Amino acid sequence: MQLALDIPALRRPDPEPHTGRPLARRTDYGRIMILCPAGHLVQSVAAGDWAGSRIEARVGNPNYTVTCHGAL
Repeated sequence: MQLALDIPALRRPDPEPHTGRPLARRTDYGRIMILCPAGHLVQSVAAGDWAGSRIEARVGNPNYTVTCHGAL
């Protein structure tokens, strides 16, 4: 017989969302990674598709923010 325990102290709380300016980092394997302020991946774009893209314009806008709910 297996007992199901529902003890709040044993459960991990939901992570607090990270909100702020995104970070754009180029990788060695030809991608641009868009990261939340805590360093979690938000979006990945091929380096060849980056120049002139909508996401490049958004990341360049000082008022643009991203919200991340933790690592996947």
